[in-house]
Amino acid sequence: MKTTSIFILVFSYLLTNCGGQKLNLESQDALTFKKASYDKWIAGIKGGGAGYSILVTLADGQDDIVLEKVFFKKWIVPFVPGDDDTYFANINDGSNNDYGPGPGGEIFDTKKASEEVENIPIELGEEEAILYYVQNDKEKFYKIKLEKVENYSAPRY
Repeated sequence: MKTTSIFILVFSYLLTNCGGQKLNLESQDALTFKKASYDKWIAGIKGGGAGYSILVTLADGQDDIVLEKVFFKKWIVPFVPGDDDTYFANINDGSNNDYGPGPGGEIFDTKKASEEVENIPIELGEEEAILYYVQNDKEKFYKIKLEKVENYSAPRY
């Protein structure tokens, strides 16, 4: 949680850049992808959560790149590395979550919603995202358009 909060502060600072300038994005040819997509998911049970799953597979020959986080719609979430240069991210948008009393009467949240960021001064289309990645020990940002797929499944991991 502390790492995510620090990332959000740094990300927000970089987005505003102390003078309202735009985020310093890498050129569109900086990264290449085999696949970059998202889908809307909803758990099969009441209270199991709902949100978006993001899948990004880097094209071959980019072994010096590690995807760290993604900003999509209004959420920042970490990537989980998979096989063959594939990365997954799961956003819980807060809908279909189960809030209720615990055994001692305390309120609990079985599925915590992903962390939201407000007032981002960068324009993103409905299917666009910002990838935060590291290449040769340097932090970089890349704007990408994700392909929407219609699976409406449970999260991929």
